Amino acid sequence: IIPVFNAEHYIRECLDSVLGQSYKNLEIILTDDGSTDSTKDLLSEYTFLDSRIKIIHQSNKGPAAARNSSLTEARGEYIVFFDADDVMFRDKISQQVGWLEKNKKYDFVFSDFIFHINGTEKYYRHRKFLPITEDQYADMVSRGGLNPSVVCMRRKVYEYIGGFNEAEDMIGVEDLEYFLRVARSHFLIGSQSDFLTLYRFGHSNLSSNQVRMYTRAVKVLSSQYQNDISDKERQAIESKIKNWDTKKKILKFKKYIILKNINQLFESFYHSLYYKSLNETEVAQIIKE
Repeated sequence: IIPVFNAEHYIRECLDSVLGQSYKNLEIILTDDGSTDSTKDLLSEYTFLDSRIKIIHQSNKGPAAARNSSLTEARGEYIVFFDADDVMFRDKISQQVGWLEKNKKYDFVFSDFIFHINGTEKYYRHRKFLPITEDQYADMVSRGGLNPSVVCMRRKVYEYIGGFNEAEDMIGVEDLEYFLRVARSHFLIGSQSDFLTLYRFGHSNLSSNQVRMYTRAVKVLSSQYQNDISDKERQAIESKIKNWDTKKKILKFKKYIILKNINQLFESFYHSLYYKSLNETEVAQIIKE
């Protein structure tokens, strides 16, 4: 399930990585969410290359509506979400489907990923992978949700949970709201520490407007108080809201750092707190493995 909007610079690499998967029994459903660049033409090219690809075109409604349009057409037993600017490693789908086949009590699994700052040679991995535990809702809150591109789930999760929230104030955090619903449900969530996805960050996609996203994410978490939550879940919500409010303040402060070299030092320090840097050789080795 791939929502697409003005992805002309990334969609080829994304689709090539999907078509190159070792798991071949796929239906690949992309919804073009009103792109105004050459994305539409590029997608048309790929429909002639592989019969597994289906393209849906719609006016611009946001990523939630685009995912929902694709979901209504999906017929597979498993659902894999993916963003048009990310890259799958060759065995991503086979490893995740294989994991769910082996672990029947779970209906949803996510993996780790490599983080790439677009336009640079900077790659990062998490310093510590946080697996999911039996307190999956509190864990999901503490993680701040999931990157959709690391997820694989059984179709029955979608049939029970429904689609993504298409409200305008959910744009950019619709995935957080969705995965919190999954975590709150009776479906068990599993985790894999394998690196299965290359996630791009820092260009014109939604993730680049961090202050707005943190503001909306805090709103999503604040709404969770309406649920019947445990003390541990309440503590997780309060802690994450405080964390995101702090990050918003840091990002706003950065705007006043005029000197480019000082700003770069600030960026490097900030990322070092959460991520371990990787060089291209290390990235290549991870992909090979």
